[in-house]
Amino acid sequence: ATIRVITELAGKNGNRSRVIEEAVSVLATARKRRERDNRDRAILDRYAASMNKDVADVLKYQVRL
Repeated sequence: ATIRVITELAGKNGNRSRVIEEAVSVLATARKRRERDNRDRAILDRYAASMNKDVADVLKYQVRL
């Protein structure tokens, strides 16, 4: 089934190796993005309480319109 899908994606005169290379590249990019997002989320979670406190303090000085 997998080979059939790869062949269909490659087209009549296509190159199955190129399809596989592209798929691996897309997968690697997505995994790297997910890992980066997870690291960013961990940083935000670690400092969330402090940042929320700072924002609450700043909002005390906001002028009501």
